[in-house]
Amino acid sequence: MALLTYNKKMEVVFSKEDELILDGQSRILNWLYNQLLTTCKKDYENNNNENQFLYDRNLRNYVTRVMKEKYPFLQTVFSSPVKEVSARLKDAFTRLFTGQNQYPNYRSWKKKWYSLFFDEPNKGWEIRENKLLIMLGKISDMPKIKGKHNPGVFGTLKEPFSLQEYETIRTCRLCKQQGGRFYVILTIERGNETDLQFKEELKQYKKEIKQYNYLKKQAKSQEEKKALPQKPVKPVQEMNVPKESWISLDPNHKNFFVGVDNKGNSIEWRKIPLVKYWDRKIDELKSLRDKCKKNYRKRTTKHGNPYTVYSPRWNKINKALNKAYHCRREQMKTTMYTIANELYKQYDVVIMGDYVPSNDTAPLDHMKRSMLNQEVIGSFRKILKWVAEKKNKHFFLVDERDTTKTCCVCGHKEKKVPSVRVFTCVPCKTTLMRDNNASVNIAKKERFFLQETYFSKLSTFTRAGYVPVGQKCVITNF
Repeated sequence: MALLTYNKKMEVVFSKEDELILDGQSRILNWLYNQLLTTCKKDYENNNNENQFLYDRNLRNYVTRVMKEKYPFLQTVFSSPVKEVSARLKDAFTRLFTGQNQYPNYRSWKKKWYSLFFDEPNKGWEIRENKLLIMLGKISDMPKIKGKHNPGVFGTLKEPFSLQEYETIRTCRLCKQQGGRFYVILTIERGNETDLQFKEELKQYKKEIKQYNYLKKQAKSQEEKKALPQKPVKPVQEMNVPKESWISLDPNHKNFFVGVDNKGNSIEWRKIPLVKYWDRKIDELKSLRDKCKKNYRKRTTKHGNPYTVYSPRWNKINKALNKAYHCRREQMKTTMYTIANELYKQYDVVIMGDYVPSNDTAPLDHMKRSMLNQEVIGSFRKILKWVAEKKNKHFFLVDERDTTKTCCVCGHKEKKVPSVRVFTCVPCKTTLMRDNNASVNIAKKERFFLQETYFSKLSTFTRAGYVPVGQKCVITNF
């Protein structure tokens, strides 16, 4: 198995006082981001990029050597999140120059919480049993954590955490999402003994190259120069794809997907009902919020800057709306992960068609929201691929072209209107379900073939599946 990198997200509960401290850290980072954006903009417009902030590590050096001395309050934040601000802004400009993004925007601390990112293991953060320690910068009136140089805050993880064999934590990010909940996102690397051994050899090789280059400059003659270190070669691991346990999925807008496995058993997975449920709830909350006053009161900051506040009722409904967005996102992710784990629990290989909804599939205006805007099949593809890597299984994405037109038994092509769900092939006289036929053709494109003895099962669905909220998959016979 190749080295696998994945993220683990866990909710963290802090005390009210610690939440305010973390909010203050986020405001400082937002302020720093805006200052750096202004500095880069002025340097380009007025100085013709004289300082070259976006070249190499110049922007990061500007933060650590100039900004911290000019604004001492930046030292109240741990060094890793402060350095990450310059890296994020530089990445935003890089995407701008390559045409991937628009010009970077200024950040509002009221609307955007700046996440605290730590790019090294156990530097600025630590997990002690079920507690998460987040280190702060130099704050004189706060007591230092025992065994540390700086103060910090502790949060409680809402679920137990432990690493498996050959797993290491690379980075840590603390973020605050809709509903005011804090989450820690850990980047974890998993491999086997061979992968980790090769990684250590590569690390040692980089040290030897660095030392070799240094000695090469110091050497006065060819005789004093040492031999060039030999770069380690990673052993090639062959991928053996099993052909005896697979399922082919045909996603469409009538249901979530239809699957046919290697024994001819077909399953129709119903659409996820959470989509319509949360759309209705969110629309109701938006309708109530729109009736409230936005420009409720005028206020002035201590610096004399005017701003307006929303009414208490608007804030109350907006808080409920944020919670609804949060619940929808988490419940949808949980449901799709439940389906993916159930599929890989029964099969070693999952083949899926690259179905992309278009305006042709939703000709009427009232269809576009459910069939185009809120379709989750793209997210489900990513989840299937990720779960396959984690479980050391296999996932293939296949072009869907002509899978519905072609008969999976004899190969005869005939275009059918969408209303035809069951048809009989003219040359071979085989009765087939439209979705079952497409699933078998999708598997054929990846060279997974269904035996002829199972073609008689394709005239109807064998099973039906759905996922109740917060429960395991339910699969019933037709």
